[in-house]
Amino acid sequence: MKLRSSNLSVLICALWLTTAFSFSQTAQDLGKTFIIGQLTKVEATKLTIHRPDGVDQTIAVDANTKFLDSNRNAITLADLKAGDRIAGVGALKDGVFVPTELRKAPNAPPPLPF
Repeated sequence: MKLRSSNLSVLICALWLTTAFSFSQTAQDLGKTFIIGQLTKVEATKLTIHRPDGVDQTIAVDANTKFLDSNRNAITLADLKAGDRIAGVGALKDGVFVPTELRKAPNAPPPLPF
């Protein structure tokens, strides 16, 4: 069976995202205690995330949100853009998820030559 480069990219991203969180977190916690998905919109301190369950969720970041790249180096909100894959932990505040830490996933690897 041949793996296409797009399938390999999805697999690598999925592996990275699953290691970002403890296995005790379940689907019912998605959007409440942790968030994963693709960033679709950045508007000031509001981010819209397309989650793996198909839900688009708008979250809020605040002065306490720490932003990290895939190597755990500090970045800023300005470093995030639509299309980035992100993962984060946090909590609901007034019904809106606010991450304490938001991590940008590594870029997808280049396509394989087969």
